[in-house]
Amino acid sequence: MVFFPDGDLRPDALNLETLSQYQTLILPDCRYLTQTQFQLLHKYAENDGRLLVMGELGANLSEAEREVILYHAHTHRIEEGAGFDLAWLPFGLQLRLSSPANIAINAQRVEGGVAIHLLRYDYDSQQDRIPVLEELNLKLRLPERFDNVEVFSPCEVPQAALDVSGDVHHLALRNIPLYSILYLKSTSDNTK
Repeated sequence: MVFFPDGDLRPDALNLETLSQYQTLILPDCRYLTQTQFQLLHKYAENDGRLLVMGELGANLSEAEREVILYHAHTHRIEEGAGFDLAWLPFGLQLRLSSPANIAINAQRVEGGVAIHLLRYDYDSQQDRIPVLEELNLKLRLPERFDNVEVFSPCEVPQAALDVSGDVHHLALRNIPLYSILYLKSTSDNTK
């Protein structure tokens, strides 16, 4: 998740490199954009980034500036009141689970790879704890290829096996505790 600052209390610090790690940006009711943010979004779209605009966008900008973004070939504008449809994601889902799970998953680019944070929410009131999840497989699409996974957890460390096919990283996990981190990295320089 990326937040645009107001430009006064907190100056604009985002750049094209920061936004380029995302194939698609969802802009939910971004009514106010600084000139820097407007230019950044325009450059992002010009560099093959996709924009999903929900609600107002840059109401403080001139009509010509707004139209540069709203009518760009890489912008999809969502009609007012429409529910979100996953089909609007131009590159499809980035993450798929083998079975439904009450879990939060966040992939974050870090130096040398990607950290995938797993936080489980399936609390068992009978046991007064979150029991270990025996098995979960996930498929994560990434723009780079990683061939090694390390696992970290403050409690029992889950088992993880990694298989990569194209841009999809298949992770087979076993004995998943409340919280863990999967660190994807390359053992050699084989990134795309």
